[in-house]
Amino acid sequence: MLKRSKYYEKKLNELFDKETLKKFKEFEEKPLPKYIRVNTLKTSIEELQELMKKRVEFERIKSFPEILRIKKSSINIGSSIEYLNGYYYIQDPTSLIAVKQLNPKESEIILDCCAAPGGKTTFMAQEMKNKGVIIAMDINKQKVRSLRSNIERMGVKNTIIIRGDVLKSKEYFPIKFDKILIDAPCTGIGVVRKDKKRAETLTEKEVKYFSEKQKKIIDAVTPLIKKKGVLVYSTCSILPEENEEQVKHILSKGFKLKEKKLFLNYELNTNCFFTAGMIKK
Repeated sequence: MLKRSKYYEKKLNELFDKETLKKFKEFEEKPLPKYIRVNTLKTSIEELQELMKKRVEFERIKSFPEILRIKKSSINIGSSIEYLNGYYYIQDPTSLIAVKQLNPKESEIILDCCAAPGGKTTFMAQEMKNKGVIIAMDINKQKVRSLRSNIERMGVKNTIIIRGDVLKSKEYFPIKFDKILIDAPCTGIGVVRKDKKRAETLTEKEVKYFSEKQKKIIDAVTPLIKKKGVLVYSTCSILPEENEEQVKHILSKGFKLKEKKLFLNYELNTNCFFTAGMIKK
Protein backbone atom coordinates (compact mmCIF):
# COMPACT_ATOMS: atom_id res chain seq x y z
CA MET A 1 0.00 0.00 0.00
CA LEU A 2 1.40 3.36 -1.05
CA LYS A 3 1.96 5.82 1.79
CA ARG A 4 1.11 9.45 1.10
CA SER A 5 1.97 12.51 3.17
CA LYS A 6 -0.94 14.51 4.61
CA TYR A 7 -0.05 17.36 2.30
CA TYR A 8 -0.08 15.13 -0.78
CA GLU A 9 -3.47 13.67 0.20
CA LYS A 10 -4.80 17.20 0.62
CA LYS A 11 -3.54 18.26 -2.82
CA LEU A 12 -5.03 15.17 -4.50
CA ASN A 13 -8.43 15.87 -2.97
CA GLU A 14 -8.24 19.45 -4.20
CA LEU A 15 -7.24 18.42 -7.73
CA PHE A 16 -9.57 15.54 -8.58
CA ASP A 17 -13.18 14.50 -8.32
CA LYS A 18 -13.90 11.17 -6.57
CA GLU A 19 -13.97 9.06 -9.74
CA THR A 20 -10.72 10.49 -11.15
CA LEU A 21 -9.03 10.27 -7.75
CA LYS A 22 -9.94 6.59 -7.39
CA LYS A 23 -8.56 5.76 -10.83
CA PHE A 24 -5.44 7.89 -10.27
CA LYS A 25 -4.65 6.22 -6.95
CA GLU A 26 -5.17 2.75 -8.40
CA PHE A 27 -2.54 3.47 -11.05
CA GLU A 28 -0.11 4.92 -8.51
CA GLU A 29 -0.09 1.45 -6.93
CA LYS A 30 0.53 -0.38 -10.21
CA PRO A 31 4.03 -1.25 -11.46
CA LEU A 32 5.34 1.01 -14.19
CA PRO A 33 5.86 -0.68 -17.59
CA LYS A 34 9.34 -0.50 -19.09
CA TYR A 35 9.80 1.43 -22.31
CA ILE A 36 12.64 2.23 -24.69
CA ARG A 37 12.93 4.92 -27.35
CA VAL A 38 14.60 3.66 -30.51
CA ASN A 39 17.42 5.91 -31.73
CA THR A 40 16.79 6.36 -35.44
CA LEU A 41 20.13 8.12 -35.83
CA LYS A 42 21.67 4.64 -35.59
CA THR A 43 18.97 2.08 -36.38
CA SER A 44 15.26 1.56 -37.09
CA ILE A 45 12.55 0.00 -34.96
CA GLU A 46 12.37 -2.99 -37.30
CA GLU A 47 16.14 -3.54 -37.24
CA LEU A 48 16.29 -3.30 -33.45
CA GLN A 49 13.40 -5.71 -32.98
CA GLU A 50 15.10 -8.19 -35.29
CA LEU A 51 18.43 -7.84 -33.47
CA MET A 52 16.89 -8.43 -30.05
CA LYS A 53 14.00 -10.78 -30.82
CA LYS A 54 15.59 -13.81 -29.13
CA ARG A 55 16.15 -11.90 -25.89
CA VAL A 56 13.35 -9.31 -25.67
CA GLU A 57 9.65 -9.34 -26.57
CA PHE A 58 8.51 -5.87 -27.60
CA GLU A 59 5.15 -4.21 -28.12
CA ARG A 60 4.64 -1.22 -30.41
CA ILE A 61 2.89 1.88 -28.99
CA LYS A 62 0.47 3.41 -31.50
CA SER A 63 0.63 6.99 -30.24
CA PHE A 64 4.44 6.90 -29.91
CA PRO A 65 6.03 5.39 -33.06
CA GLU A 66 9.57 5.71 -31.64
CA ILE A 67 8.69 3.78 -28.45
CA LEU A 68 8.70 0.06 -27.69
CA ARG A 69 7.25 -1.43 -24.52
CA ILE A 70 9.17 -4.31 -22.97
CA LYS A 71 6.77 -7.24 -22.54
CA LYS A 72 9.37 -9.87 -21.61
CA SER A 73 13.15 -9.78 -21.38
CA SER A 74 15.83 -12.33 -20.53
CA ILE A 75 18.47 -9.57 -20.27
CA ASN A 76 19.10 -6.31 -18.44
CA ILE A 77 18.00 -3.73 -21.02
CA GLY A 78 20.31 -1.16 -19.45
CA SER A 79 23.48 -3.13 -20.25
CA SER A 80 22.82 -4.89 -23.56
CA ILE A 81 25.26 -4.45 -26.45
CA GLU A 82 22.52 -2.57 -28.33
CA TYR A 83 22.08 -0.16 -25.41
CA LEU A 84 25.83 0.43 -25.10
CA ASN A 85 25.99 1.06 -28.86
CA GLY A 86 23.31 3.74 -28.51
CA TYR A 87 20.56 1.99 -30.42
CA TYR A 88 18.02 2.96 -27.78
CA TYR A 89 17.38 5.10 -24.71
CA ILE A 90 15.39 3.86 -21.72
CA GLN A 91 12.65 6.47 -21.64
CA ASP A 92 9.06 6.95 -20.57
CA PRO A 93 6.82 7.88 -23.53
CA THR A 94 5.42 10.98 -21.81
CA SER A 95 8.85 12.62 -21.76
CA LEU A 96 8.78 12.68 -25.57
CA ILE A 97 5.68 14.89 -25.58
CA ALA A 98 7.54 18.11 -24.72
CA VAL A 99 9.93 17.60 -27.66
CA LYS A 100 7.04 16.79 -30.00
CA GLN A 101 5.36 20.00 -28.88
CA LEU A 102 8.58 21.96 -29.43
CA ASN A 103 8.73 20.49 -32.96
CA PRO A 104 12.49 21.10 -33.49
CA LYS A 105 13.58 21.74 -37.08
CA GLU A 106 16.87 21.01 -38.84
CA SER A 107 17.70 24.70 -39.40
CA GLU A 108 17.06 25.94 -35.84
CA ILE A 109 19.16 26.93 -32.84
CA ILE A 110 17.54 25.54 -29.70
CA LEU A 111 18.28 25.94 -25.99
CA ASP A 112 17.63 22.97 -23.71
CA CYS A 113 17.83 24.66 -20.30
CA CYS A 114 17.94 21.77 -17.82
CA ALA A 115 19.22 19.11 -20.18
CA ALA A 116 20.81 16.32 -18.10
CA PRO A 117 20.76 13.37 -18.35
CA GLY A 118 19.82 13.93 -22.00
CA GLY A 119 16.64 12.02 -22.81
CA LYS A 120 14.92 14.99 -24.39
CA THR A 121 18.18 16.41 -25.80
CA THR A 122 19.02 13.24 -27.70
CA PHE A 123 15.43 12.90 -28.92
CA MET A 124 15.59 16.48 -30.19
CA ALA A 125 18.76 15.65 -32.10
CA GLN A 126 17.02 12.59 -33.51
CA GLU A 127 14.05 14.69 -34.68
CA MET A 128 16.47 17.22 -36.22
CA LYS A 129 18.41 14.44 -38.00
CA ASN A 130 21.58 15.69 -36.30
CA LYS A 131 21.30 19.08 -38.03
CA GLY A 132 20.82 22.58 -36.64
CA VAL A 133 22.25 23.37 -33.20
CA ILE A 134 21.18 22.36 -29.70
CA ILE A 135 22.72 24.08 -26.68
CA ALA A 136 22.31 21.62 -23.80
CA MET A 137 22.82 23.30 -20.44
CA ASP A 138 22.96 21.98 -16.89
CA ILE A 139 24.67 23.07 -13.68
CA ASN A 140 25.21 19.71 -11.99
CA LYS A 141 28.69 18.30 -12.68
CA GLN A 142 27.71 14.66 -12.19
CA LYS A 143 24.58 15.01 -14.33
CA VAL A 144 26.58 16.71 -17.09
CA ARG A 145 28.82 13.64 -17.20
CA SER A 146 25.72 11.51 -17.81
CA LEU A 147 24.55 13.99 -20.45
CA ARG A 148 27.89 13.85 -22.26
CA SER A 149 27.96 10.05 -22.06
CA ASN A 150 24.45 9.72 -23.49
CA ILE A 151 25.13 12.22 -26.29
CA GLU A 152 28.25 10.29 -27.32
CA ARG A 153 26.55 6.90 -26.99
CA MET A 154 23.56 7.98 -29.07
CA GLY A 155 25.69 9.40 -31.89
CA VAL A 156 24.51 13.00 -31.44
CA LYS A 157 26.60 15.49 -33.43
CA ASN A 158 24.61 18.75 -33.35
CA THR A 159 24.76 19.48 -29.60
CA ILE A 160 27.02 21.76 -27.57
CA ILE A 161 27.12 21.02 -23.83
CA ILE A 162 27.52 23.86 -21.35
CA ARG A 163 27.90 23.22 -17.64
CA GLY A 164 26.61 26.43 -16.16
CA ASP A 165 23.91 28.18 -14.19
CA VAL A 166 20.81 28.73 -16.30
CA LEU A 167 20.00 31.73 -14.08
CA LYS A 168 23.03 33.45 -15.66
CA SER A 169 21.95 32.67 -19.23
CA LYS A 170 22.31 36.28 -20.39
CA GLU A 171 26.03 36.12 -19.61
CA TYR A 172 26.47 32.96 -21.73
CA PHE A 173 24.40 33.78 -24.79
CA PRO A 174 24.66 36.98 -26.87
CA ILE A 175 22.17 35.44 -29.33
CA LYS A 176 18.45 34.76 -29.32
CA PHE A 177 17.08 31.25 -29.84
CA ASP A 178 14.48 29.94 -32.27
CA LYS A 179 13.09 27.67 -29.57
CA ILE A 180 13.65 26.97 -25.88
CA LEU A 181 12.79 23.94 -23.79
CA ILE A 182 12.40 24.41 -20.04
CA ASP A 183 12.08 20.92 -18.62
CA ALA A 184 12.02 22.40 -15.17
CA PRO A 185 13.36 20.91 -11.94
CA CYS A 186 10.33 19.96 -9.86
CA THR A 187 9.02 17.90 -6.94
CA GLY A 188 8.77 14.87 -9.24
CA ILE A 189 5.41 14.01 -7.70
CA GLY A 190 4.24 12.77 -11.11
CA VAL A 191 6.71 9.87 -11.07
CA VAL A 192 5.43 8.17 -7.92
CA ARG A 193 5.13 4.88 -9.82
CA LYS A 194 8.90 4.98 -10.30
CA ASP A 195 9.81 6.57 -6.96
CA LYS A 196 7.21 5.83 -4.28
CA LYS A 197 9.04 7.87 -1.62
CA ARG A 198 7.92 11.02 -3.45
CA ALA A 199 4.35 10.45 -2.24
CA GLU A 200 5.40 9.86 1.36
CA THR A 201 7.73 12.86 1.71
CA LEU A 202 6.02 15.66 -0.27
CA THR A 203 5.63 18.87 1.75
CA GLU A 204 4.27 22.35 1.14
CA LYS A 205 7.75 23.75 1.80
CA GLU A 206 9.20 21.61 -1.01
CA VAL A 207 6.51 22.73 -3.46
CA LYS A 208 7.19 26.37 -2.59
CA TYR A 209 10.94 25.87 -3.08
CA PHE A 210 10.53 24.40 -6.57
CA SER A 211 7.86 26.91 -7.57
CA GLU A 212 10.21 29.78 -6.77
CA LYS A 213 13.10 28.06 -8.57
CA GLN A 214 10.96 27.55 -11.68
CA LYS A 215 10.00 31.23 -11.76
CA LYS A 216 13.66 32.24 -11.56
CA ILE A 217 14.52 29.99 -14.52
CA ILE A 218 11.62 31.42 -16.51
CA ASP A 219 12.74 34.98 -15.74
CA ALA A 220 16.29 34.13 -16.84
CA VAL A 221 15.57 32.47 -20.19
CA THR A 222 12.43 34.10 -21.60
CA PRO A 223 14.36 37.19 -22.80
CA LEU A 224 16.55 34.87 -24.92
CA ILE A 225 13.86 33.78 -27.35
CA LYS A 226 13.21 35.34 -30.75
CA LYS A 227 9.94 37.02 -31.65
CA LYS A 228 7.49 34.29 -32.73
CA GLY A 229 9.84 31.73 -31.20
CA VAL A 230 8.43 28.69 -29.41
CA LEU A 231 8.88 28.04 -25.71
CA VAL A 232 7.88 24.72 -24.16
CA TYR A 233 7.61 24.38 -20.39
CA SER A 234 7.32 20.91 -18.87
CA THR A 235 7.50 19.08 -15.55
CA CYS A 236 6.89 15.61 -14.16
CA SER A 237 4.52 17.11 -11.58
CA ILE A 238 0.73 17.28 -11.33
CA LEU A 239 0.64 20.34 -9.05
CA PRO A 240 -0.80 23.68 -10.29
CA GLU A 241 1.91 25.58 -8.38
CA GLU A 242 4.52 23.96 -10.63
CA ASN A 243 2.46 23.93 -13.81
CA GLU A 244 -0.47 26.25 -14.51
CA GLU A 245 0.88 29.00 -12.24
CA GLN A 246 4.21 28.93 -14.09
CA VAL A 247 2.43 29.07 -17.46
CA LYS A 248 0.56 32.19 -16.29
CA HIS A 249 3.91 33.69 -15.30
CA ILE A 250 5.33 32.99 -18.79
CA LEU A 251 2.25 34.42 -20.51
CA SER A 252 2.66 37.64 -18.51
CA LYS A 253 6.04 38.08 -20.22
CA GLY A 254 4.62 38.54 -23.72
CA PHE A 255 3.79 34.99 -24.79
CA LYS A 256 0.57 33.44 -26.05
CA LEU A 257 -0.52 29.91 -25.24
CA LYS A 258 -0.51 27.37 -28.04
CA GLU A 259 -1.49 24.28 -26.07
CA LYS A 260 -1.12 22.72 -22.63
CA LYS A 261 -1.94 19.32 -21.18
CA LEU A 262 -1.57 17.39 -17.96
CA PHE A 263 -1.14 13.68 -18.72
CA LEU A 264 -2.29 11.51 -15.83
CA ASN A 265 -0.85 8.07 -15.04
CA TYR A 266 -3.89 6.08 -16.23
CA GLU A 267 -4.24 7.88 -19.58
CA LEU A 268 -1.11 6.38 -21.17
CA ASN A 269 -0.13 3.85 -18.45
CA THR A 270 3.04 5.85 -17.77
CA ASN A 271 4.27 8.49 -15.35
CA CYS A 272 2.39 11.78 -15.12
CA PHE A 273 3.63 14.70 -17.19
CA PHE A 274 2.70 18.34 -17.79
CA THR A 275 3.62 20.29 -20.88
CA ALA A 276 2.70 23.70 -22.31
CA GLY A 277 3.73 25.24 -25.61
CA MET A 278 3.82 29.02 -26.01
CA ILE A 279 4.79 31.52 -28.72
CA LYS A 280 6.61 34.83 -28.19
CA LYS A 281 4.40 37.67 -29.41
